[in-house]
Amino acid sequence: YKDGIFKSWEAENSFHTSFYAGNKIFVRDVGAGLFCLEGDVMLYINGSDVFANQRVDFIEKSNTSANEYILASREKGLFKFQLIYENGQYSINLKPLNNGTEKLFSENITYNGVKLSNNNLAFSTEAGGLLVLDFEGNLIAQYNIENGLNCNLINDVFEDVNGNLWLPTENGISLVMYSLQNYNFQNIGNISGMTETIAKLGDVIYLGSSTGLFQFNKNKNQFIKTDFPFTQVWQLSELKDKKALIASTTKGIYKVTNAGYSLLTSAIDNVYTVCESKIHKNIFYVGHLGGFAAFKNENGNFNLIYANPNINYPIRSISEDQSGNIWLSTQSDGLIYMHTSKLNTVEKVNYLNFIKFTSESGLPNLYENFVTLIHDNIYVATYNGVYKLNNSKQLATYSFAEIDRKSTRLNSSHQI
Repeated sequence: YKDGIFKSWEAENSFHTSFYAGNKIFVRDVGAGLFCLEGDVMLYINGSDVFANQRVDFIEKSNTSANEYILASREKGLFKFQLIYENGQYSINLKPLNNGTEKLFSENITYNGVKLSNNNLAFSTEAGGLLVLDFEGNLIAQYNIENGLNCNLINDVFEDVNGNLWLPTENGISLVMYSLQNYNFQNIGNISGMTETIAKLGDVIYLGSSTGLFQFNKNKNQFIKTDFPFTQVWQLSELKDKKALIASTTKGIYKVTNAGYSLLTSAIDNVYTVCESKIHKNIFYVGHLGGFAAFKNENGNFNLIYANPNINYPIRSISEDQSGNIWLSTQSDGLIYMHTSKLNTVEKVNYLNFIKFTSESGLPNLYENFVTLIHDNIYVATYNGVYKLNNSKQLATYSFAEIDRKSTRLNSSHQI
């Protein structure tokens, strides 16, 4: 339209889709292929006849070179092409980007797409929700009914100034907080039971709940339940070698890798926490419903080396200091400090001396006090706030005899 006059172009058959990319206007003519507007003339693009009877759902300028573009087709997948203009004619040289996108687009039925501000590509679909890919055609995320959208049929994609994606659907509008990388898996999805723990092994995220173990699937943007035994998983912790996780469960202790899981020991059930010693090689401290124990990993076998009948109440967490001594957080009996320096010097330990911290030691109450060690200082998270140990003499410097004399009561120099 110019100076009150409309100019129009007649299709050879019928125009289907059009795109504005890189200051160029592209139009698909059904039965012919692609055209590009040059000045006031609609020129056919030689080499585009492959799309004469196949959809073109997206064209956008590439980030790599001046004349390179990205094209998406529901039936053919994702392509790169160079737009060449010579002797008054256009031509293209198509290069498939990722063979997997042909199946991905056709199965989910892509409808249209948009280039995002972070240079990823987002495609609305008629059957699979929203697909997010990088410029090489690798699937980054998929959003659908399984992980929170109100419908799998998406008509369009709009990105706001904050990077969030607004999706018109058959059932209204869905908002994907894509810029925050923050998702809610609580109400819609595959997670069941109460979530207790989350840990990462390599680039894989695991979640433990009251019904078992779940693994995060990046492609589906959702947690998938594993074939782990149907049991409460209280804690997941990474081993020092970063090759596996330890799972504390109601049915014992398991080793979890990205290839599967194996039972380490069922000698103790209702295990709340496992702490691998950083000082004592192959020693694992275990807190459970009935107390505290220590195991030694000997050639892959978890052998029980210590259990104290005097600690017969639930231990919820275990922390180790730089000297290799440990703090036990109980469920309702205060805190316990235990001297463990002799664990590696004897084959089997019957008793280890310990100091017990109670309300007489300055704790506001005895319930679920959790210890954190920061720069050799002892901090305790309680229902009444955070407390710090006031210790004029390092606990690790006490002899066994001294600790034995203070086994259940502290002098005035050890107060919380």
